[in-house]
Amino acid sequence: MIKDLKYLMAYTIAVTAFIGILVGGPFVYLTVIYTFIFIPILEVMTYKAG
Repeated sequence: MIKDLKYLMAYTIAVTAFIGILVGGPFVYLTVIYTFIFIPILEVMTYKAG
């Protein structure tokens, strides 16, 4: 189940880009923060757990 989450996170990158474009302002950086900060932290946490 945790391994599947890693592959599903790739689809959410497009969602965060859409939200950033739609809302604008500081949310423009949401995709960068999500991709390069949130996902790697989540992968490290799930790697240690699994």
